[in-house]
Amino acid sequence: MKKSISIILIFLAVVQSDIYAQKQGQALIDSLQNTLLQLKENRAKADVLNSLSWQYYSKGSRDSALSYAQQALKLSEKLHFKKGQATALRYIGNHYSDIGAADKSTECYQKALDISEEIDDKQGAVYNLRNLAHRYAEHSDLSQAMEHYQQALQTAKTINDQTQICEIYKDIGNLEAKFSNYPLALENYQQALKISEKSGDKRNSANILVQISWLYRNIDDKDKTIDFLNRSLKIYLELKDKQGASTVFSHIGNFYMNLPDYEKSITYYTRSIELKKELNDESGLTSDYFNMAGLYQFIADYPTALKYLKEASDLNLKLKSPVFKLFYLLNMGLLLQNAPDSILVSIGIKPQLRYQTMVHQQKEALTLAKEIGDGNLLGQALNFLTSAYVGNKDFKSAYYSLQFNNTLRDSIQGQNVKEEIVRKEVQSAFEKKADAIKAEQEKKDIRQRNIRNTSFAALAVLLIFSIVSIRQRNKILKEKKTSEALRIQSDNLLHNILPSEVAEELKAKGNTQAKFFDEASVLFTDFVNFTQTVEHLSPQQLVEELNECFTAFDNIIESNGLEKIKTIGDAYLAVCGLPVANPQHAKKTVQAALEIRNFMAARKRKENTFDIRIGIHSGSVVAGIVGVKKFAYDIWGDTVNTAARMEQNGEAGKVNISETTYQLVKKDFECAYRGKIDAKGKGEIDMYFVN
Repeated sequence: MKKSISIILIFLAVVQSDIYAQKQGQALIDSLQNTLLQLKENRAKADVLNSLSWQYYSKGSRDSALSYAQQALKLSEKLHFKKGQATALRYIGNHYSDIGAADKSTECYQKALDISEEIDDKQGAVYNLRNLAHRYAEHSDLSQAMEHYQQALQTAKTINDQTQICEIYKDIGNLEAKFSNYPLALENYQQALKISEKSGDKRNSANILVQISWLYRNIDDKDKTIDFLNRSLKIYLELKDKQGASTVFSHIGNFYMNLPDYEKSITYYTRSIELKKELNDESGLTSDYFNMAGLYQFIADYPTALKYLKEASDLNLKLKSPVFKLFYLLNMGLLLQNAPDSILVSIGIKPQLRYQTMVHQQKEALTLAKEIGDGNLLGQALNFLTSAYVGNKDFKSAYYSLQFNNTLRDSIQGQNVKEEIVRKEVQSAFEKKADAIKAEQEKKDIRQRNIRNTSFAALAVLLIFSIVSIRQRNKILKEKKTSEALRIQSDNLLHNILPSEVAEELKAKGNTQAKFFDEASVLFTDFVNFTQTVEHLSPQQLVEELNECFTAFDNIIESNGLEKIKTIGDAYLAVCGLPVANPQHAKKTVQAALEIRNFMAARKRKENTFDIRIGIHSGSVVAGIVGVKKFAYDIWGDTVNTAARMEQNGEAGKVNISETTYQLVKKDFECAYRGKIDAKGKGEIDMYFVN
């Protein structure tokens, strides 16, 4: 649950950070409209129309902004006023960009750039080059994005436009930060901050400080994160800039939420809301209301969470934002997943329809997330939809939803890798630094070494399976003398690869149904520095060592009543509590883990063998057979993923368990609390070593 809330709140904070940054007073708009009434159809009138378009856009009134820009374009074309045309096209491009019409916005910006270059308007060219770079960056065309940023930077330097130079350094910093190249991102931010401070632009300096704080937040440097946020807030308060201060208050609220320090988080969000009410900042208020709704859900204060959720929903009826609609549905998914029945009754939802309602809402959320094109939010919707299917006992749909989510995650990771490669190529092309070339070569060497190591591991696993397969085949051939012997051997083989209950069901029906098990404990083991150790062993030695270890593990697992699921390279996966429920599942699993640990420790005293890490987590899983040929019994669910994180965050020779497992075995085993450990993809998790 914490991960779900964190992702939603962080995304909201980012969405909120730049809204209304250019907000101007209504008095200026009134003055421009009065001037407009006094002008004839001339270039001055086209300029005023463009100015009104920009002011309305800065205020957040998109329809009015588009209308004035279209009027300015029509008049400029009639007057053959090229500069007016370029400006109007740029503002129309802004509108299409905001509503997600990428092709139309890119077309407008490109036309505006062509006109600016035609009339040698370098200032206009800089604006349009930056806008095009933004669009390319948003749509992952990194080569084009970096190329346009660099062109914009060189053009701005030719006219010594320090303001634009500063902004472009920020843009490049944002692009580097997006792909986790933090040193280069920080270098560009510092260049921007230096220019801003030299010019005395305190407001812009405060904005850059916020961006640097996000950089340090990404590398988990909490002290520097809050330091830069406080420096930014101090400037905004000195300037009496309520809009800037409210944005930083929201960022600090989000920072404390993730520590977690909920009392401080609520305090800062409340101050942000107070300022946004004074400013009538409806979009920012909606964002903060969703933040507060998620926060109060996390501390289980559901009445207060519902109050903020309703406030956000009511505001979005006016804003009609698909992003905020999606945030509402994700918050509702969280509520339906965790709130007590009394809360559901208070909002008119029958408790028995909890999961049915959740399925309906999260399908809508899934559609919105696809339209918006945000993979993280799409993953959140899929997580809630999977939980809803499980709660509704629709395990088939839950399985497909889970598979879709896994495919999505793999796709996002693959895209990130692809974008990282492109970014490095672009960076190398522009900077041509010797150390960048050296780093790239080092990465190639690492990849080659990994390929070589993986090949050794794959060969070892192949040899193991080949040996087992040959032995099984020879046994079957020998026992083919009679049909009865063959039947007995087939049954034995089936029971060897499937749990007895599942094997019998498969024999009787010809198929099996995936089943949900509410209480189970999952055990993961992994050999430490396996790849490096393999390099010093012959294939024969490796096979013998793995066979010796895994055979011992099999015996320990069986003697303690666990079910072996599979080996994955040098990893070993087992579970207790299925296919037959076992109220002692956690105790049995920890006992097996300790025996495996002791076996490896005793073996290491005599042999040059591997060190081992062991992780355990308890919870619900889905189990069943996958495939129709060479099928295998497997398990899925968040419990399996968390058990893997327990192993990954453990230490050699130790059994690392989660808070959930600890609560089940604390009376049976002596455990040492490790504190909250940051687990990849899971956030901070309480962990314990079993002594």
